[in-house]
Amino acid sequence: MKLTWALTLGTVVAPVSPLESQDTSVLCSQFGDCQSTWISEIAYALRVPPDGSGPDHNFTWEFGLLQPVGDGRTGLGGTTYVGVDLSGDTKVGLKARQRTQLNKVVLDVGIGALLFDSRGGLGATAHVGAGVTKHVSFRLSVDVVDRPGGALGVVYAGVSVARLSGRLSPIEGVLGGILPLVLAVVGSI
Repeated sequence: MKLTWALTLGTVVAPVSPLESQDTSVLCSQFGDCQSTWISEIAYALRVPPDGSGPDHNFTWEFGLLQPVGDGRTGLGGTTYVGVDLSGDTKVGLKARQRTQLNKVVLDVGIGALLFDSRGGLGATAHVGAGVTKHVSFRLSVDVVDRPGGALGVVYAGVSVARLSGRLSPIEGVLGGILPLVLAVVGSI
């Protein structure tokens, strides 16, 4: 079952042909040329409140595609989510995403399903972030996983750094298509 989800996840984000970027519109400055835009985002967060009973540090990477809508200030799309804490617990999932430029603030919201957890169980993940640039934002996130012995919910606060581009680098394409699959397969062994 876990391997089926991992294969599905790897297929969903497998690299496709790169998109050309032109940077021609002020309204679409967040998304380059008002066409589909790749997003690659890394984040670091601390557990809120840190309690010492488990991993207090969380590292995530999200990779996916956003499509500008309307005047180009909002992008809708999805990302693959990979989360790792210092104890080695790995989570892989898919998120629906919305990024909106509000004057000088970028509001970023995501919600999705955790399809794999290295300690067992499925779950949900969500975040809300706000930043004064399109690249850096402060973020609150929550992961809830149904594990043996009961559900575990953890809230994190941290910072994320995003790269938005009309072109997909070869490294991002390979990592976005293969890394979630590898983590899910290795974690299920």
